[in-house]
Amino acid sequence: MKPPESVVTVGSFDGVHLGHQLLVREVCRRAAAQSRAAVLVTFEPHPGSVLSPADAPHRLTVGVEQREILAELGLDRLLVLRFNAAMAAMSAEQFVRTVLLQRCGMRELVIGVDAGFGRGRGGDSRTLPLLGARLGFDVAVVDTMRDDQGEVISSSRIRQALRTGELERAARWLGRPYRITGTVVPGAGRGRELGIHTINLDGPPPEKALPPDGVYAARVEWGGGPSGAMLNQ
Repeated sequence: MKPPESVVTVGSFDGVHLGHQLLVREVCRRAAAQSRAAVLVTFEPHPGSVLSPADAPHRLTVGVEQREILAELGLDRLLVLRFNAAMAAMSAEQFVRTVLLQRCGMRELVIGVDAGFGRGRGGDSRTLPLLGARLGFDVAVVDTMRDDQGEVISSSRIRQALRTGELERAARWLGRPYRITGTVVPGAGRGRELGIHTINLDGPPPEKALPPDGVYAARVEWGGGPSGAMLNQ
């Protein structure tokens, strides 16, 4: 069955920060104007953890965290591809043909100016317009986003802000407070003895980026609803 025509973007989208959100909104805007589906293609695990495990960055969003944030941005379809050695070996043209054209029905590709995919990141803002002219799809390139102080918004800069405990800066670039998701597990019960409700979370996965150890003001969202909280990390 032939997929519906779509406008597509591709990337890791770790953090889904304000720059990513701008890109996704552009995909949705173009898709709506063309009566096409808005599609985002991403990868799991993060390509860095496959290509260079020792140097792989810690993740700003892990698994369901990323999907929940993306679900709020108005996309019609999210395609999560398992990134492995076989996919890493695909050229940009192979990826475009087999995934973006055949599976997604892509008619237009929207990418960031620094984006790249395919073997050796061979598909980028310079080569993809040439490939599009040959294979019959349009390419739109979205410039890097800067904050109101002129600083580039990027996942790496947000990770650095987290490492140094600059959570307000990280939140400004993310467009939301930093989020940690976990499963509630039994604790020692000390809070109950003090008359204070506590929630103990199973430790986040090792690839999750965390701020320095400390005590933080937080907001908890759980089955009982949202609540202000103090977080000991």
